[in-house]
Amino acid sequence: MEPADLTPPSPEDARLEKLLGQDLDAPLPDAGFSARVLEGLPPQRDRVFLWGQITALATGALAGLAFALWQGASWSDLTSIVVQLEQATFQISDQLADTGLILALAIVAGLLAIEFPSDDPSEERL
Repeated sequence: MEPADLTPPSPEDARLEKLLGQDLDAPLPDAGFSARVLEGLPPQRDRVFLWGQITALATGALAGLAFALWQGASWSDLTSIVVQLEQATFQISDQLADTGLILALAIVAGLLAIEFPSDDPSEERL
C-alpha cells in the first residue's frame, strides 16, 4: 500500500491553502476587466417587450377562436382540428426519427447559417 503523503508539503502549498480558505465576499481586483467585458456584451432584451409579444400572440389566438365560434364552428369541429394536428405531429416525429433526414436538415441549417450570417455588425464574416 502506498503512503498517504507522497510529497512533503511545501511552503507554497500552505500559502495556497490559506488563500483558498479565505472568505472572498469582496470582488477580486481586476483592473476594470469585468466592467469592460460587461460593456462589450449585447444589450439584454427588454422583458416588457417580450411580455408584449406574448400578450399580442395570446390576444390574436383568442380573437381567432372567438371569430371561428362566431362564424358557427362548434367545439366538435375545433376538437377534430386538434386531433388532425396531433396526427400530423406524430407523422412528422416519426419521419424525424430517420437519422438520414436529421443529417440532411443539419447540413441545410449549417449552409443557411453560413449564407445568411447574423445582422450583428461586430461579427465578421469569413
